[in-house]
Amino acid sequence: AHRPARELPGGSRQTLDARLRHAFRLALSRPPDKGELAALRAYVERQADNFSARPESMAGLLGREGQADNTLTSPELAALTAAARGRFNTDNFITRE
Repeated sequence: AHRPARELPGGSRQTLDARLRHAFRLALSRPPDKGELAALRAYVERQADNFSARPESMAGLLGREGQADNTLTSPELAALTAAARGRFNTDNFITRE
């Protein structure tokens, strides 16, 4: 989750959709379709809200790095990390055809 947050080109803050598309492509070697992107965006936004309300719950996800850069808050990074873990547990990631 830290890699997509760091390596998107451009100096300005990237949009959530751009980060999600990039991370999806890194994990699954294809872009997400509209439904997948919408589901990921809703999941990340919901998780970020949950982590903001309960900051102690994100400690295990962030580890020592804490924050990737100054464009993401810790709850946003924790939510992106949770979404990345979800992608890693999909059949498409485990068995590519």
